[in-house]
Amino acid sequence: MEDVTACVREYIAQNDISVAQMSSDLGIEESRLRPGDGGKFSAEEFLDICVYLHIRPEQFKKRRIGV
Repeated sequence: MEDVTACVREYIAQNDISVAQMSSDLGIEESRLRPGDGGKFSAEEFLDICVYLHIRPEQFKKRRIGV
């Protein structure tokens, strides 16, 4: 089972979302938005990303548990 941060990074990669543009728009380092060891998102970062992607936070929980 993946954590929510890994699910968000996977979603960004699978949907060919521009990490450079997200980084610029949200003020989050590109390395933190790519798969790898960028650490976990803070609650504020996670919610900002959800708003940016137009996704409800609950959707990532469902992905995490395989629903």
